[in-house]
Amino acid sequence: MLSGTPTAHGTTTAYFTATGPGGSSTTAVSFVIGYGAPIFSLGVQATYFYGGLWFISGLGGSNEAEHPITSMSVTGQPDWLTLNWNQNGARTISGTSNERGSWTFTLTATGPGGSTSASGTITIGYGIPSITTGQSFTGKVGVAITGTLSTDDPTNCPATSWLGLAGGITSTSGVLSGSPTTAGSYTTQAIASALVYGGNATPNYRVYSPAVSVGWTIAIGTPLIAANRTLTGIEGDYFNKSAELVDPTNRPVVLWEAADLPSWATINADTGMITGTPTAPAVTTVTITVTNALDESSSQTVRIAISARVVIPPPSTGTGSWLAARDAAKSGVGNTRVRRAVWPTTKKLVYLSGVGSTRAVACIINSAVTPATITPVKNTEFGQSEFLANDWQIEQMDF
Repeated sequence: MLSGTPTAHGTTTAYFTATGPGGSSTTAVSFVIGYGAPIFSLGVQATYFYGGLWFISGLGGSNEAEHPITSMSVTGQPDWLTLNWNQNGARTISGTSNERGSWTFTLTATGPGGSTSASGTITIGYGIPSITTGQSFTGKVGVAITGTLSTDDPTNCPATSWLGLAGGITSTSGVLSGSPTTAGSYTTQAIASALVYGGNATPNYRVYSPAVSVGWTIAIGTPLIAANRTLTGIEGDYFNKSAELVDPTNRPVVLWEAADLPSWATINADTGMITGTPTAPAVTTVTITVTNALDESSSQTVRIAISARVVIPPPSTGTGSWLAARDAAKSGVGNTRVRRAVWPTTKKLVYLSGVGSTRAVACIINSAVTPATITPVKNTEFGQSEFLANDWQIEQMDF
């Protein structure tokens, strides 16, 4: 009994000798071994995205010397998938997907020794989105926007997220949401993206569309005044302050109005500056109204808190004295009005004002103390020869 598996094709002559009581005899036997059936496998369970190139390359068998392939065919494949097979050249199956779905195809290899088949499955999911050109939207700063961004093929290539939209605006599935933050007419470069199949069983590959210009016409927003604000001043000092606006660039104001202002104050209708000289300590709640060029307005209350002055007599000599204040001013500025100088040890505010043409009245104020009244102190600290009103008129120094 002969047994075994041939490993090579061809013709082989073997000689068999039989021996018995009567002697021996030999005979020749020829073995003719043909080619084996092609050996190959196709473990394809591929998943790709719509509009993408799908291919398998190197479609060859194992041990083709003994299991040659002379032709190959495919059945069950989608129309866009093509087999390109040449015995001595290209051996691929490829195509650009133009539909979504799932297909099981069979690839059959044939040779002198017979045929062998293998099956694979291909799934095509959503593809790369493409933004429709020429889109534009209108909105208003601070107001929720409406509208939907379009793509050329939302059925097969929907967008799941968007980049490059106007400030304050977002979108996931194309529906706009959010409130614009930047007024004006302008364009942005929008990009749509989606998570698609990249060769795995679940979407794992993010693709992006080419950037497309999207137009935006965003109107200015209703002007707003910041809430919970207090404007502070000091009795007897010129007051020149304004309420704080929220985003004045995109919520511009053309008209300011105020109700319940203190008797000493007025408001500039163009700039909103509240000016005047407070005559007494007080806290006043003022209602300020701002209006834009679209005749849209809003109101907000603002507190004006005026503090009184507190006089703390300084020493006559040494650090913190009027002589030290005088010397610091004279060494830093000559023949001009001194507004501020630095005295690092006491951190107090000194107020000096000319009296007539030869004398000065000096007061020191600690801003951490509740204001009371201003009383001139040490008004003889500066001599006429050293402090002439026309020469050294020191109005304010911060020490």
